Amino acid sequence: MSKIEVGVWKPEKAPQNISDIINETLEQQKWVHKERIFETDLQPGLPEVYADYNQIKQVLINLLENAVAYSEAGTRRTINARVVDGMVEVGVSDQGVGIALDDLERIFEKFYRGSHRQQRPRGVGLGLAICQALILAHDGRIWVKSKQGHGSTFYFRLPVATPDDHKGLEHNA
Repeated sequence: MSKIEVGVWKPEKAPQNISDIINETLEQQKWVHKERIFETDLQPGLPEVYADYNQIKQVLINLLENAVAYSEAGTRRTINARVVDGMVEVGVSDQGVGIALDDLERIFEKFYRGSHRQQRPRGVGLGLAICQALILAHDGRIWVKSKQGHGSTFYFRLPVATPDDHKGLEHNA
């Protein structure tokens, strides 16, 4: 987190296939959490995003780890992606305990862990703060919608790659 805050860990942005990032991340999570149910709902033909592949993968890992920690084994965790207002919007949903209204205002603060107990307690409360910092560094936005007892969905939006984002890549190949 400190590397992000001082600008040392900057995104190395390039046009990326968001479906590839999602699918690779999900396959790893399925292997790590074999007893959990994971699904995708990806809009066909999603445009490329202008992003750092590994940093967006880290955002997804953090959000999926939270979805596992705050929901029961037999419930679903779903990643969806679609185009909204000229950006690619990704949502990570669970059917877990949800987030208390008082916690929603602080959920992205460093070291804040909320008032609900995790199914598998761990971490120090940096995961969502890291997600927010990484998404903001990509000129995106991140937010959450939640209902106690019914689960949460964390959303983020990333800019679509433009023809200018592809310039110079031919010379590097």
